[in-house]
Amino acid sequence: KINRLNEMRRVLAVHYDDLVTPLAPSVRPIGRVDGCRSSWHIYAIHVDFEAVGIPRAELMNRLKEKGIGTQVHCLPLHMQPYYRDRYGEMSLPGAEAFYEQALSLPLFPDMKEEEVDCVVEMLSEIAGAGI
Repeated sequence: KINRLNEMRRVLAVHYDDLVTPLAPSVRPIGRVDGCRSSWHIYAIHVDFEAVGIPRAELMNRLKEKGIGTQVHCLPLHMQPYYRDRYGEMSLPGAEAFYEQALSLPLFPDMKEEEVDCVVEMLSEIAGAGI
């Protein structure tokens, strides 16, 4: 069953890629690593929130008003309370920069390509000025 579910997510991720790629450089898919095959548990994008002229929280709220739930799934490990308490405050600029631009869009095996179309259309509409 897992292979079928992963394939369904993969098809949707490719569709997302096709729709999000033209929004670059302000909005773009995350990078891929050759030879790695993702299970696509989430579909994360990079958003240059300064360029699109809207903070992440506002974008998330406006998408939520349209019935589209988003998340930020990638709080850097060194910022997690357990690690911060155990190892102290530290700066990891690459991880922090990734986190500042990350946004996870809806992705689930039963999602339809038309729903992906709607998500990207609403994202473009809301963040349109900077895209």
